[in-house]
Amino acid sequence: MLTFTTIKNTKGMKVTLCNFGARITGIEVLLDGLYQPMLCSYQDKNRHEEDPFYLGAVCGPVCNRISQAQFMLNDETYQLDANENGNTLHSGAKAISNQFWTVSSVKHDEVIFSLTVKHLDDHFPGNRIFRAAYTLDNDNALSVELSVTTDQDTPINLTNHAYFNLGEDTITDLEFTLQAHAFLEKDKQAIPTGRLISTQKTRLETKEWQTIGNYINNNAYEQITSEQGVDHCFVLDKTEPVAQLRSVKNAVQLDIFTNQNTIQLYTGQWLSSPFKPYGGVCFECQDYVDAVNQVDFPSIIVKKDTRYVNRTVLKFTQL
Repeated sequence: MLTFTTIKNTKGMKVTLCNFGARITGIEVLLDGLYQPMLCSYQDKNRHEEDPFYLGAVCGPVCNRISQAQFMLNDETYQLDANENGNTLHSGAKAISNQFWTVSSVKHDEVIFSLTVKHLDDHFPGNRIFRAAYTLDNDNALSVELSVTTDQDTPINLTNHAYFNLGEDTITDLEFTLQAHAFLEKDKQAIPTGRLISTQKTRLETKEWQTIGNYINNNAYEQITSEQGVDHCFVLDKTEPVAQLRSVKNAVQLDIFTNQNTIQLYTGQWLSSPFKPYGGVCFECQDYVDAVNQVDFPSIIVKKDTRYVNRTVLKFTQL
């Protein structure tokens, strides 16, 4: 059963969370006395259970794509759901984004969700306990801590899949920065080739403020222009904030901080009804895509009896 919980701070910021996929279903910031929604979200809350876009969901146990829907670990091959062109996207049908989590703690400024997944129930090894903690402070910063413990070696790469629009109908006029020096080259099925591409190949500097529309329309990288948008994994410089987004129209800015190595920047070009293309932009803080099959990428294997932690902070400021 869908349940929703709203947390607030002393500045009036509100964050609404849902137990299905431990989702962020709404963020509202008080700007000049009026609430402004920061996310692309459903008007009909019941649609979250049938959501094909992962709006605000915690994706995993391995987010993004796994090539050929399989991987090998400790000399054993694990076959996964092939739910996108013969590959696995966001861990398939039994992913944690498609599960009802337990609300284990509620305070006025914090909600903690938990989910237990048994060994191979989702085709991944290990009995795992997932935890998603959302904490809102009085500086309009939402802390998102995603963690996992496991009793077997297992791949873990979590992210939150919120679509930000900062109250605008389309993201093309939003300005952004991204502190990245390279992104992962991908094939036509969005699987990394293993090569890193310098951001200079785009002839546009992501570290400098520009509109999303400009970055798409004037990009020199053929794959971005042909797809009419960005859906690439950028390798971060670790200069904080790692990413920024601002609406000049609504005079609000989002700063993003994370302990992750990469951000999947997705400009929402494939959104469809009840939404429109470019209705939201995702900054998915995560690790390298398809790392389970790419020997040159940093490992995402979490060892037995150890803890994985993904920490991300979303801070909103009125300009």
